[in-house]
Amino acid sequence: MNHSSLRYLFLHFGPGGNADLERKWLSGYNSKVDFWDQPKDVSSFSELVHRCAERYRVGGYHGIIAHSFGCDLALKIADLLSGSQPKLILISPLRDVPKAFVSLAQHLADETVSQERTHQLRLALESVQSGGSRLDAFTQLAKVIGADPLYYRRFWAQPQKLKAFETVAVELTPLDVKCWQTILVDLILNYQMALNGKKAQVYMGAKDPYYGLIRDEETYWKSSGADVSLIENAGHYPHLESDLFGQILGDS
Repeated sequence: MNHSSLRYLFLHFGPGGNADLERKWLSGYNSKVDFWDQPKDVSSFSELVHRCAERYRVGGYHGIIAHSFGCDLALKIADLLSGSQPKLILISPLRDVPKAFVSLAQHLADETVSQERTHQLRLALESVQSGGSRLDAFTQLAKVIGADPLYYRRFWAQPQKLKAFETVAVELTPLDVKCWQTILVDLILNYQMALNGKKAQVYMGAKDPYYGLIRDEETYWKSSGADVSLIENAGHYPHLESDLFGQILGDS
């Protein structure tokens, strides 16, 4: 099916995620953006990239708006496309997933009021930094982070947005954990995010806990050739804590 009336394909967080929240909160842009859910029945990152690239090819889109893990997909899709390159808009890209989880864990360890929780996080962080198996240490760190069902609160910078999220969270499709594990392991072991000469607009929340020093991230993407904008008072979802889509799409 051709979606030529839609200007952009949206690639959500993940792996194993969905665009439920974007469809709810950004419904005013449904005529311009395809808030599509990536397939879960894939066995590798490469397979997922090809499935997403096929969606882009048949859709007749003008560009890709990607968030978080979706940015990895967007850059690899651009590598596969012949002819004119899609306009790339990358929101909260994570150029090094294990490093991003280390930053998140450090934020959580510094802010938690539970001594036991702090101890668990710091032990997992020490394992990552000890120089052993990067994948094993990352897997353990991810488990420790996820052991607190409220860790997601750190992704939001604005209390009213967090409250709004928690109000609708029960209605959202859960993360597909099997897909997350399968694809993320493949991504970490075999791929590295890079622009490689592509043009992109990068937006980052100034309070995103996945970043260590936000200025380091800003410098990296600028030195790679991207146009970079920091969204103040926003966390990992700057497109949901600001009128970023209005800025991107305008009134056209």
